[in-house]
Formats: sequence, structure tokens, C-alpha cells
Amino acid sequence: MQIRNPILPGFHPDPCALRVDGAWYVATSTFEWYPGVEIHRSTDLVNWTLVARPLAEPLVDMAGVPNSGGVWAPCLTYDRGIWYLVYSITRTFDETTQDTENYVTWARDLQGPWAPRVRIHSGGFDASMFHAPDGTHWIVGMRWNSRVEQDHFAGIWLQQYDPDKPGLVGDAKRIFRGTSLGLTEGPHLYFIDGWYYLMVAEGGTSTGHAVTVARSRYPDHGYEADPLGPMLTARDRPDWPIQYAGHGSLVQDEDGQWYLFHLGGAQGPLWRMERHGPGDLRAERGLAGGLAQAEAGRPPARRNLRGPRRHADQAAGAPVHHLPRPAAPLRLPAGAAAGLHDCPARLAAAVRAGVHAVPP
Repeated sequence: MQIRNPILPGFHPDPCALRVDGAWYVATSTFEWYPGVEIHRSTDLVNWTLVARPLAEPLVDMAGVPNSGGVWAPCLTYDRGIWYLVYSITRTFDETTQDTENYVTWARDLQGPWAPRVRIHSGGFDASMFHAPDGTHWIVGMRWNSRVEQDHFAGIWLQQYDPDKPGLVGDAKRIFRGTSLGLTEGPHLYFIDGWYYLMVAEGGTSTGHAVTVARSRYPDHGYEADPLGPMLTARDRPDWPIQYAGHGSLVQDEDGQWYLFHLGGAQGPLWRMERHGPGDLRAERGLAGGLAQAEAGRPPARRNLRGPRRHADQAAGAPVHHLPRPAAPLRLPAGAAAGLHDCPARLAAAVRAGVHAVPP
């Protein structure tokens, strides 16, 4: 299989990806322009077709939104035959003030009809939905603090969503304050092998952008950020052709391979995709423009070039069970195609932007 990055060239910010019945779906936003959200579909990660523009009046109203306002960070999920779409509409924003509405709508078919939107809160932006193993539904989102001379990014909050109501129930709880990178937003929550993984965007949607991952045994507390730092960023390499890499979305295929979809920019907005797979990361290989696959083998263990790392809850010598970290970035021309056996790369601490030189 050959995959060409970027998989969606042009203006496709804030990707949210998932896999349903063997097909891949990606929802992206259009900011202040209609239609607000576009959904693309692929069966091979190579050929993508625009299949839905789910938002139409009265689901979205762009009247009066500022430049770079409008619909931010849609979250498309699927659970028990129902598609859920969570999205933000930002009407004003400046250094201290945010006027953002967060909504959820749902449908049994991507072509609709979509249910009347339900307003969930206006406390922040980038809300997403998590379908828990016990069948409950949860809204995960950043909260905005408008107090002067305080950090306006008030962490990631979790609150239960009742589809029968429909609306939020119970109390909201902050589950993650973020790391020293700051500007913590764009959360997605996953349950994998007994762990809850919280993936967030940090550093701001500019040259400091990054994907950070934290994990916990519990959905509503105890999250510890990866001590190796961001899973993906170009913040330390301004010479790399792909910048602004962040706002990740994680998907697993039927063979257990992991894919990380994220936005990036190179002389204009675009977004790229990284591939991670279970296996021996010593023999990790890369695909075009930063799509990486680890060969099959033992379960992955992330490592630091300074030596192996362990979590506090891990006994000495026990395997590290969490998301695989990709190999060092590869120098491949943007848009070039490559096969699975091209460009073997050595293990490194982070993928960064997914393109450029492999360290000697």
C-alpha cells in the first residue's frame, strides 16, 4: 500500500478521525465559512471522497462571526448505530474573552437527517465525545478562564452526557491541567487495554504546536503526562518543511496498527498522518511525508535515547504498556509516495513533524 501525504491537501484544519465498518472517516472544520464541517471517507487511506456536510441552518449560523472564528474542532464519533457530531461555534475571541457555543447533534446516517442541535455549554471550546466501555457518554473539553492576569486555558474537563435527556448531567470535573507547554486544548479520550489515554493539543496553533498524551487507570482523575514530552511536534525544528504539527486524532485498524491524524502547515495549511504499529520499534520503517509503521513483533515499549523509561506504577523489568512512539522523522519530499520497505529509520524519542532528516 502506498499513501501520499498530505492525505487532504489544502484547508482541512482540526481533523477528527475514526474507523467504522472497514472505512476511514475524517471530519474537519471550515472556520467562518460554510459549510462548517466536512466529512471525508476512504477505504484505503489513499483515495478520499467528500461524503457529507452535516451542518446546515439551523444547525449552524455564521452570521457575524469574526475572521478565524466560526466552527472549530468538530468531533465525529460512532456508537451503537448512531453518528454523533460535537462542534464549537466561536463568535468572539480576544486576549481575555471567548464567546463560544458548543453543540451536539446526531444521525443514523451521515447523509442525515441530523437531529436538532443540543447546546451543551459555553465554558470553552474544542469539546469532544467519549463513549465509555460501560455504555455511558461523556463530553471532554477545555475550559476558558476570562479572569485578568490568569491563565485563560483552565485545563481539560469531563462531564457526563445523557442522550435521553438530551444534555449534560452531573458535575463537571477537571481531569488534566496540561503541561508546561500551556494552551491545552483539543482533547480526545480513549480507552485502550485498561488505560484511559487523553490526547491534547498544546503550545498554540502556531510554531509551538504539539500533541501531548496523558494516561490514567481512571476516566476522571489521575492523569500523568508522558514524561518524554510531546508525542508529535515541530516546535524545536524550525528548519523542517512541515510546521504547526498538532491537534491529533488516534485510530486503530483491524490489524492493530495505530494511526495519528494531525494538522500541519507548509506554505499554507494542510494536515498529515502518522502511522504507528505494534512491534519492535528497532526496525521501524517510514512512509511518505511522515507515515511510519513498526514491524510486527513484541508489544511496543517506548524508549528514551538516554535509556529505558518506566512509569512509577511499573515494576522493574516489566513491559511498558501504552501507545507506541514512532521512529525518527524521515526526509521525504512533501507529497511523495513511498512503500512500506523504503527509508528504514532508527528509533528516536519523538516523531516531531514526521518529515526531514534522520539523525546520523
